[in-house]
Amino acid sequence: MIGDPAAEEVFALADLRLESLESLLQPEASAWTGLFGPLPPLLVGFGNPTVDVISVIDDLGSHLLEFGLSPGTEATGLQDSQKVALVELAMKNPSAKVAGGACMNTLRVASWWGLRGAFIGAIGRDMEGLIIQEALVDAGVVPLLKQVEKNTGICGVLVDSKNRDRTLSMVRGAAAELDPKWLEKSSVSCLVNEAGWANTAYHVSTATQNNSE
Repeated sequence: MIGDPAAEEVFALADLRLESLESLLQPEASAWTGLFGPLPPLLVGFGNPTVDVISVIDDLGSHLLEFGLSPGTEATGLQDSQKVALVELAMKNPSAKVAGGACMNTLRVASWWGLRGAFIGAIGRDMEGLIIQEALVDAGVVPLLKQVEKNTGICGVLVDSKNRDRTLSMVRGAAAELDPKWLEKSSVSCLVNEAGWANTAYHVSTATQNNSE
């Protein structure tokens, strides 16, 4: 900031006594908007962070007979032990592992369109958890992830090698360990509270720009 007259003036007026970054980001803090412009809206979401484990299997139908399933169906009605067995089948020979979960993917897409995002969820201390963290960071979404001593949630994606029909089975794993106390952490509650603010200046300027194009 040294050498930038506008920045020096802002921080001189603040007298370097900002209580926290949260104070600087309050809508009424004209110092921020005057120097950097209005912030884009912030979306905060929470859900089941999972890793999609994709496995292409020959004659998938024969593997699914004992579960009463056929290729192209989901395992939502099965017992937990059966879902685990299907996930383990996918894990035996995975062709790809990618970050998944509807809410998390929605926030990643929103970030690509210029919005700010933060995702709340629970993951394990494993490689799958690392995949989720890296996917959020790469998309510019703040990872507000609780790490627990359980395996990260997995969605087994079983793909029939002939007709490409998919059968899905999800085990929530660590995702089920998210609790209300996690929302009380200052790093989490700060962004949750900010997401409730109405950033009118941004919406007005964006609408004006869109109308002029």
